[in-house]
Amino acid sequence: MTTRISYALCLAAAGLLRVDLAFADPAEAEDTAYRMARKYTEKAFAMAPTDHSGVCGGGTAIEFLIPVNKGLDYVFLVGTDLAARDVDIYVYDDVGGLILDDRRPGRLAGVQFRSSYNGTTKVYMHMASSIGLASWYVLVGRRGTIKPETTPPSNNVTGGRADSTGVQPEGSPADPNVVLP
Repeated sequence: MTTRISYALCLAAAGLLRVDLAFADPAEAEDTAYRMARKYTEKAFAMAPTDHSGVCGGGTAIEFLIPVNKGLDYVFLVGTDLAARDVDIYVYDDVGGLILDDRRPGRLAGVQFRSSYNGTTKVYMHMASSIGLASWYVLVGRRGTIKPETTPPSNNVTGGRADSTGVQPEGSPADPNVVLP
């Protein structure tokens, strides 16, 4: 064991073995994400601090499940520290269809979309490349108001008597074939 360590040290000293020591900086990743979010708060997005943060190496993918509401705009931002070289973000709907992604090269990523459904969205943060371990931080923003769904009219009409299925019995006032005096 000592022979392997001293051999690796000799190779590193000779410049034949490249040793990159990178230290993850979670505070830097969080600060970067909040700097990215500043322009979205000016666009009336409510940015929420999340527990979506961590440290990982290149090639790692992390999945989040985020609730979404129909008609609201959402933004997902990934800030990283200097150890990250390339980070990507992917957003999938609740049936597994890709809504959009940001695969541009670089250590920042972000996507914005309007939800067309109520449910959940799967968001994947992919640390495509890093030097050693890199810190990342994801912020979620939301804009808009939830509009109440209109409910279809009930089959139960005042004055009529509906059975347990909500269907009016024949001859009741709600029956369109009955003419009321």
